[in-house]
Amino acid sequence: MTSQDIDCFEMAIETKLGALDTVLLLLIWLLILIASLKFIGILGSISFLLLSAYLTVKRPSNGLLIILLLIYSPGIALQIPSILVVSSLITFFALVIKGNCIRSLRRIGNPILISAFIFAGWALGTTLLTNSLGVALRYWIQYFYGLILIILLLICLESPKDYGRILKWWAIIAALSLLISVAHYIAGTNTFLYSILKNVRRPDGFTAVTPTVIGIGLDKVVRRLIWPGIGPNYYSANLIFPLSIALAFYDASTSRQKPFWMLVCGMIFAAVVGTFSRSGFLVVCVVGFAFILRRNIRAIFPTLVLLAAFLVTITAIPELIIRIRSILDAIASGATGRFAAWQLAVKMWLSSPLWGNGLGSFFAKYRSVPHNTYLTILSETGIVGLLIYLSIIIQALYNCLHIQNSNYIAHRKKKKFLEILVIGLVGMCFMIGTISYEEVKLLWAACFLCLYGSMLNVTYQHLKEKTTTD
Repeated sequence: MTSQDIDCFEMAIETKLGALDTVLLLLIWLLILIASLKFIGILGSISFLLLSAYLTVKRPSNGLLIILLLIYSPGIALQIPSILVVSSLITFFALVIKGNCIRSLRRIGNPILISAFIFAGWALGTTLLTNSLGVALRYWIQYFYGLILIILLLICLESPKDYGRILKWWAIIAALSLLISVAHYIAGTNTFLYSILKNVRRPDGFTAVTPTVIGIGLDKVVRRLIWPGIGPNYYSANLIFPLSIALAFYDASTSRQKPFWMLVCGMIFAAVVGTFSRSGFLVVCVVGFAFILRRNIRAIFPTLVLLAAFLVTITAIPELIIRIRSILDAIASGATGRFAAWQLAVKMWLSSPLWGNGLGSFFAKYRSVPHNTYLTILSETGIVGLLIYLSIIIQALYNCLHIQNSNYIAHRKKKKFLEILVIGLVGMCFMIGTISYEEVKLLWAACFLCLYGSMLNVTYQHLKEKTTTD
């Protein structure tokens, strides 16, 4: 192994977002925040489209940053139909202009993409097993969106710099989502976002803003620290991997950069706690504890920062202490109905163990969800579908462990970076075992980025050889 092989991973860690790109991306984020609080009409839609088009044509990987921004903000407030699809199309258009699509065909054999394609195909086939085709297609479209995001990642990641930019922005935009939550927590129901969602009905019959409130004790109702229309458990699950990204960059950064990444960690941690998600709180504590074990005495400062973020959050929302204390009681009483739902999912699976019962079949029958992603996949797509689904996660974890134990990354600092990312991926995989996580975009993206990171040196070496040949 040469020093250049080590430098390519260092390039990913040390890369910068770029001043102009950062300013424009933050302008888009601010635009969405303002639009969610106050009606700004078509001006907001046009501004978003113009800024997005400019950024993406300038650099196609910016399209991925915009998509991540939309996932961690209430983009629906801009009232652009299928705004994630529109952003994806803009990114594909930019890639065609740059010629990246043709150049990236050599990477079409990526194992994560292949497994995701197989699972999406298998899941689509199971729709034939259900009588509720509309429900099944609504579930399947989420896997299709997951495929689109992986394809975009595959095409856009042209260098370690792109990899580093995506990881950094993912953590930063997840942290900034706390500010959106705080703004809506302060504004209450007097927002444009609330006004357009209050009459929207979800498939389970509840309004889209229902998750923003939660009962504490027997007679007290409080609001969660989230914006209307976002599920608290989904939101928590989507914050776990960016927390590990921020911890990884903290560990790998210089002393001047460490305070910034600790601030990012603290904001993400506070965002999870503010959702009142008990499973989310437990998982981020486990992720933080695993990070502390890896750093030993050097983890004193990040530990204090996370503790401070926790204290600030529970001071602002004292009911959180009651919620956290109720974790053991909830487990003893059946995990708020989860254990019973798991039994129903297993029973449904046994009725068709190989092929499953079809996407959305559990919801169609019980008007509920199993609150366990793996049991949902098992009952609806059978043991075959579950094995394909798990293969996506296993391949990412296996490759990371394999590279760490090989000579591709000899520097201990680089190995630890991947180790911390893996901790976050494992935490996310554990978290989705407590919810039915149909929107797989970010899980599959996390698996892809872990795999890409583990193979970064080999990939970059190939690109260098190609550049030299050209």
